[in-house]
Amino acid sequence: MEIKEAIEILTRLRFDDDDISIAIEKAIYALEKQMPQDARILSMSQAEGCVGYWVCPVCRSGWGDEFEYCPECGQKVRYADE
Repeated sequence: MEIKEAIEILTRLRFDDDDISIAIEKAIYALEKQMPQDARILSMSQAEGCVGYWVCPVCRSGWGDEFEYCPECGQKVRYADE
């Protein structure tokens, strides 16, 4: 089962104001973090001289090395060369 399909199923299972609904919301949030989003690269002038300075599409934090997940918020990221 793909992550998107699991999210769709969980979304249909939501209940009103109970522990199951809260658990489902947390599961959806965690699954969405596993779906890669494109990291953005800043130009050298924007990155203050750093080469390959990447920015998370979710939390906007930046880093210099390529990580599989944003070191700040945990979002799975995909790089332009992938």
